[in-house]
Amino acid sequence: MLSNIMKHYLLILAGYLAFVWQAALRPELAWNGYSPNFLVLALLLVMWLLTDIAALIAAAGLGLLSDCLATRSLGNDMLCFLVVANVLQTICSPRLVRHPGWLLGLVLLATILIEVSTTALRGTLNHEASMVSLRVLLTAVGDGLYTALLAALPVLGMIVWGRRVADSGHQAGLGRWHRLTNG
Repeated sequence: MLSNIMKHYLLILAGYLAFVWQAALRPELAWNGYSPNFLVLALLLVMWLLTDIAALIAAAGLGLLSDCLATRSLGNDMLCFLVVANVLQTICSPRLVRHPGWLLGLVLLATILIEVSTTALRGTLNHEASMVSLRVLLTAVGDGLYTALLAALPVLGMIVWGRRVADSGHQAGLGRWHRLTNG
């Protein structure tokens, strides 16, 4: 029970940090027009650690935080985050991904879907013509690659940590087996 409560506190902290980094660091980290989307990283973390309904509620909260950074139309990003979270849960739930390397592909896919859908919805509601163009799609792919590049270090840490835990458990088991058979 304590670990479950601690997990929720850590997810709240991760969501807050993603929001602050999105507001403060995203413009500073822009490179050739591409910038990482920290809220998408928080979305995948939430979807990986929570159950389906709780993840959708958290996705709506992250979308609302993203809306707070937009200039107009509160609620657009919340809708897009909910739809993308539901699509990712339907296609391939991040909790079911066995290899952490596949998470980088999910980061790329989620970032592209979020960037394209939020741009298209804002353009539609603001009556701007042809918002979804090749330029928007290329920018979304660039943002996705940049975000996946930033996610590569934590994923690498997960892989190393998982191997260390597996190796330490495997060696302890061998030592115990060896002691049992020698004596």
